[in-house]
Amino acid sequence: MTWRRLVVIMVAVALVAVGGGGAAGYFGGGNAAKAKYVASCGGAGCIPTLQGKKVVDALTGKGFACKEEHNWECKFVAGENEYTVFVQIRDGLISEVQGWSRSADEQEVSPARKAFLLWFAALPFNNDQTTVSEIENWLVPLLTGGKNAEVVIGGYIYELTAERSRNLQLRIRGDSS
Repeated sequence: MTWRRLVVIMVAVALVAVGGGGAAGYFGGGNAAKAKYVASCGGAGCIPTLQGKKVVDALTGKGFACKEEHNWECKFVAGENEYTVFVQIRDGLISEVQGWSRSADEQEVSPARKAFLLWFAALPFNNDQTTVSEIENWLVPLLTGGKNAEVVIGGYIYELTAERSRNLQLRIRGDSS
């Protein structure tokens, strides 16, 4: 990979990550106390701080190409890296959101891919730096460990699939227990 291509990728993902911080506020991110409540929607537990349509609109505004089939799928490609977000909407709220970061040639997780996953993980808690720090402290060491993991933070179940650094998946859903 040439330096020029690497710089283009880093700039594109940085724009998504930096813009995403503001976008989380646009999504309706709130504090951890609010996030501990799981709204009921269509027989499922939903994330009350994330309105489905606003998430899709914000992703589109950040350069993701989104399409709706059964659920929403939004993709962004930067060089050999692909970023995908699946959004499952029920009664206007999100019952589940999944983020993928794929790379064709990386053996380690690049700073750009790490920034995307950290931004994605923090979406429900944009205004709560304590909870965002808790998420980062859980997530960052796992990105290089090659392990799958699950944790409940602020009323949400976070599931990381990270067996291979080329294909990372983070799933977030309301904890209905």
